[in-house]
Amino acid sequence: MLTLLGCTAAQGSTVMQSDPQPGGIFYRWTVSMGLNDSASVSRHVGAWAWQDSSLFSSGETPVGWTHNSEWLAFTLQAPAMVTLRLANAAGVANPTSQNPDAIAPDNLYPGMTIYSGWDNDLASQAFSDANNDGAPTNDWHSYVNRGNIAWAEDTSYFTHLEPNGTHVVETTTFMPAGNYTMVIGGKSLSDTSEPRQGYLASFTTAPVPEPTAAALVLLGGLSLWGQRARHRRAQ
Repeated sequence: MLTLLGCTAAQGSTVMQSDPQPGGIFYRWTVSMGLNDSASVSRHVGAWAWQDSSLFSSGETPVGWTHNSEWLAFTLQAPAMVTLRLANAAGVANPTSQNPDAIAPDNLYPGMTIYSGWDNDLASQAFSDANNDGAPTNDWHSYVNRGNIAWAEDTSYFTHLEPNGTHVVETTTFMPAGNYTMVIGGKSLSDTSEPRQGYLASFTTAPVPEPTAAALVLLGGLSLWGQRARHRRAQ
């Protein structure tokens, strides 16, 4: 039987469409979760926001559009197995001045990156000197989607969900307690311009399982075999 480490009753997640603190990354969402918890956010995002080949040349580091992506400040209250799922979504409102009833299309080919930490301050002066004529800057036009972001020095790359040519990406991974930055976008397959696309990002948490009884029996058997082997050599 599988036993669970630190199993607790379900806790209610907190989801706010707001930035936890001005400065640095502009976070569209703030989400806090405990164990045995679930949360989701839905809006619209640039079709090429997570990766746009027009921003880099062959052999250069792939990047995404900072301001066409959606950024999420995520807090995990306890170590957990976290299922991350990002999919295109139909029926997402995207009103314009010409059409207040407009709906975002649902043709997103999603990608998402997770970084440890939040970034709520200016980029380093060295970055501003090199890229912005020394003027202070909170963020920059593009970001590295598979590694550390130079202008968001308070974050570090954790993992990513690679676009796979379908309309959904999903993974389950162990995440320590703490703050995380998540960025949501797309990697369109189209060769022509596309509008912003609807998305649904969902998160569920579960306790970290202890080793199963079968694994423990196997370890015990290997230990006993080793003891017998040593005994026979000693005779």
